[in-house]
Amino acid sequence: MSSLYSKLSVLKDDEDFFLNSRTNKTIKEIQKELNITIDEAMVLSIIMSYQIQDTYSTSFDTLKKDFKLQSDEYLKYLNIAYKLEKKGFIALAEERRR
Repeated sequence: MSSLYSKLSVLKDDEDFFLNSRTNKTIKEIQKELNITIDEAMVLSIIMSYQIQDTYSTSFDTLKKDFKLQSDEYLKYLNIAYKLEKKGFIALAEERRR
């Protein structure tokens, strides 16, 4: 699994990531290794890619802008992220309005 981290660092720079990810070998490796769906592997991979490059938490709004996601796509991937959080793969932090 550790060898995947070097492959993940380039994903953040791929604007067509979500279009090409179903055929990406790294994504398929992660899916198989962690026993998760391809969509979960896509979302987990891009979050990990941001973490590796930026060493700070990434908001989902940043992902929406960087990958030019439409609102319905954004909500789909956000829902997948919540599923990953329930499974213990990631921890999401939400800003609270006062």
